[in-house]
Amino acid sequence: MYLQYGNMTLEPAIVKYLEKHDGRWPSSWDDLQPYYKDLLLPVHTTRFIRKYYSIAWDVDLYEIYEKNKEPPADGAISNYKDDLCTVVYRHSREGPGDDKRRWILTPRIHQFIHDRAKQTPAPR
Repeated sequence: MYLQYGNMTLEPAIVKYLEKHDGRWPSSWDDLQPYYKDLLLPVHTTRFIRKYYSIAWDVDLYEIYEKNKEPPADGAISNYKDDLCTVVYRHSREGPGDDKRRWILTPRIHQFIHDRAKQTPAPR
């Protein structure tokens, strides 16, 4: 269940965190936990989802967005055959990656950054 549908609640939890923290990316599961509601249990715990999904905690969302402003495909969580990987990914499909990995945003996170970029005035 978590492997198949886990991202349905994980990505919205990340966006909620971004909204509440002025667009700052979470740095750990502990940061994200209050915003994530478990798929099966009526509690805010990431205990089970982290067995199936990983998050690239040390990325700069805005830098990733600037490199590719085109929205990712709807199935962006799926396994990429080259060095691309979404910032939220399944362990079983993509593994931990390496230093050569190029990150892309998932659709909801990309939309959040895109909307935020439109609202932020350009520096003078």
